[in-house]
Amino acid sequence: MLVKIHSQVPVLEQAKQDTIDKVCGIVKKQLAVAQDTPVNGETMFDDLGADSFNTVEIVMGVEEAFGITVDESSTQEIKTVEDAATLIDKLMNRDRQGHKEG
Repeated sequence: MLVKIHSQVPVLEQAKQDTIDKVCGIVKKQLAVAQDTPVNGETMFDDLGADSFNTVEIVMGVEEAFGITVDESSTQEIKTVEDAATLIDKLMNRDRQGHKEG
C-alpha cells in the first residue's frame, strides 16, 4: 500500500504542473503578454499589469478551459498562477468525487 502512495505522488505533481502550464497560457492570452515574457506558478497577476477586471477575464478563461465554475469569493483570492491552479485542481477533484458518489 505504501508503494502505491509513493507512485501516485509524481502523478499528482505532474497533474498540478500541467494545470499550471495551462493557466500560464490562459494568463498570457487574456493579458496579451508577450510570448517571451516568463510566466510561471509564482507569477503574480499584478506583476503582469492585471487589474480586477483582467482577473475576472482570466477566471472566465480558466472556467471555459477546464469546464469548472469558480465562485466570486474564490476569484478574489486568486493572486498568482499557482493560486489559480490549486483552486482548479481542488474544484476538479471535488467534481470527480461528486460524480463517483452520484
